[in-house]
Amino acid sequence: MLDTITTAPAIIGNNRSDLLAANHLGRAMYYDVYADPASPPNFARFTFLDSAARRFYPDWDVAADMCVANLRTAAGKDPRDKGAPSRTCP
Repeated sequence: MLDTITTAPAIIGNNRSDLLAANHLGRAMYYDVYADPASPPNFARFTFLDSAARRFYPDWDVAADMCVANLRTAAGKDPRDKGAPSRTCP
């Protein structure tokens, strides 16, 4: 279904900041997030552990704050979830 969207980037993510799927333009837009073949694409990991994030996000501080807020919200929904963002991300 994503590939039917041809005039705009489209992505699907989850509450753990994983980038699960993207159309062609979405993959191009988030190329840097896909750059590490050793791990699946994850916005939190990219934001805090990849030096390219400082170039990718025009206002890295805002992006980092939003990432942390999203992860805290996801972790708060089910604090007993062993795979919750607070245990898998910085």
